[in-house]
Amino acid sequence: MLWVSDKEERHAQSDGRLIPLSKFLITAIQNYIIYIKQFAAIYNSLYPAARYPINDILQSEQPLIQIYQRNPKGFARITPSRVRYQLQDFFSHQDNWLRHQLRSMLTARA
Repeated sequence: MLWVSDKEERHAQSDGRLIPLSKFLITAIQNYIIYIKQFAAIYNSLYPAARYPINDILQSEQPLIQIYQRNPKGFARITPSRVRYQLQDFFSHQDNWLRHQLRSMLTARA
């Protein structure tokens, strides 16, 4: 089970819910963590000025999913508006599309 609070803009700490984690999701997260560790080892040695915050991510001080942005250069937490910006040339969608799509996918696999 995972406690999720994705309504931080309401500034209420009691907002949130428990989500069951499927075996598929647990495996996917474990594989993703292996990948980002390997990515950070290579990327951070090549680009020390715009480091991938692997230690902060592993200590839960930064979100697990990051996106590279060009202005300012560096990694940032993924947000609905950043997803919309990255996908704007392919299709338009509501900002909450990603959350609802993922919830539907995870619920079907739980």
